[in-house]
Amino acid sequence: MLPALSQFTAIFAFVIVFAISYGVLVKVDLFEEKSITAIVAAILGIFASFYSPFISIIGELIPFVVILLLFVFVLILFFLFFGVSDDDIAGVMKDESNARTIIGVVAFIFIIVLVKQFGPNILDAAVWSNKYILGIILFFIIAGMTVKLLAYENFVPAK
Repeated sequence: MLPALSQFTAIFAFVIVFAISYGVLVKVDLFEEKSITAIVAAILGIFASFYSPFISIIGELIPFVVILLLFVFVLILFFLFFGVSDDDIAGVMKDESNARTIIGVVAFIFIIVLVKQFGPNILDAAVWSNKYILGIILFFIIAGMTVKLLAYENFVPAK
């Protein structure tokens, strides 16, 4: 990562985790109120911004994702330059297979960055082997279900 931007990696980590977790929580509809969803996503973002291996992964990942976004932007401009209408581009962007392709490319870049960052010790240094991180995830699952049980009267647990 660029040395000038390295001091903002924790902020980038917070924003990325907040955006992804908020989007997933809204899509899953775990909490009916958006404010509770935002608070849970913000807490997850704060925890992620203090986890140094995750911050180093984000620091390595940001340049690749920016290059990918610039490539997509230039590709759209290229098509606009040659006369493709805005409606056609919007239709292509709304196609679910194209979104999956972009998510797949970002996931592939993420895997490359993980292997580059941790090398042969990837199973030892990753999140799933850290008992504190797993404990925090379990705590949030229990806390989320407790809030849902206490906050909503007509909550029916799954059978």
